[in-house]
Amino acid sequence: MRRLVPYEAGGFREFYAIVGSKRKLEARAVLSDLAPRVERRWYAYRKARRNLAGVGPSPKFSPHERVLLQECYTSDSKDTKELSRLKACIRKLQPEHFGRTCQYCCGASPATTWDHYVPQADFPEFAIHPPNLVPSCPDCNTRKRWINVRGKRTTVNFYYDRLNPACILLQARIEFEPDGLPRPTFFLTQRRVSRSPMGRLFARHFRTLSLEERLRAASGKVMEVIKADVLRGAIVHKWVRRRYLASSMVSPSAGRPHSARTT
Repeated sequence: MRRLVPYEAGGFREFYAIVGSKRKLEARAVLSDLAPRVERRWYAYRKARRNLAGVGPSPKFSPHERVLLQECYTSDSKDTKELSRLKACIRKLQPEHFGRTCQYCCGASPATTWDHYVPQADFPEFAIHPPNLVPSCPDCNTRKRWINVRGKRTTVNFYYDRLNPACILLQARIEFEPDGLPRPTFFLTQRRVSRSPMGRLFARHFRTLSLEERLRAASGKVMEVIKADVLRGAIVHKWVRRRYLASSMVSPSAGRPHSARTT
């Protein structure tokens, strides 16, 4: 889980580029008339970027205007090269590995879709706002919620939230099963989670996206590879190798399980 780099170089030119690529002249004209209102909302987004729950209500667009704004992302994704170019620019800014994996689920799945951090269904003016487009896996894109009934955000914003790599919020406790395979259990570091607003946000993020079950499932293949490497001698740490070889004769609860920590 790492912070991503927001794409801000294009400014409001990105909106005009996508609107200008519209094939229907009527849609282009309506969207051009909406441009000043949308630009003011993009500016409000930037001002509230540290806590987007305070971005304010969406303007009162007509149903037709809302559809046209949303179609800048949905309908044009296959008709224009401008949106594809914008997405490519966003990905290019990210470190190679982190730009291809979903940071919502700690990189457990490839980022093959795009999430609107502030949902475009409620805020159509942000449908193609570059800092609102987050590389995501389909599972996180489906599970993610923006705010809860109390008006608090439920997921981390990997563009603007200040993540401290030195603060351990998520831990993995690894126990060896009788079949010799290590079984990780993921849990939050409750003391650190409760001490700060960022920690409490991450706790909501962890629960909203069901990360405990998903990380355990995603780690299965990794653990199989580690076991194979140990048994064939690729990993030669004496304690680890001895624990693997003896695991079929020792119950998982015998001895002290190994613990690991991760951010």
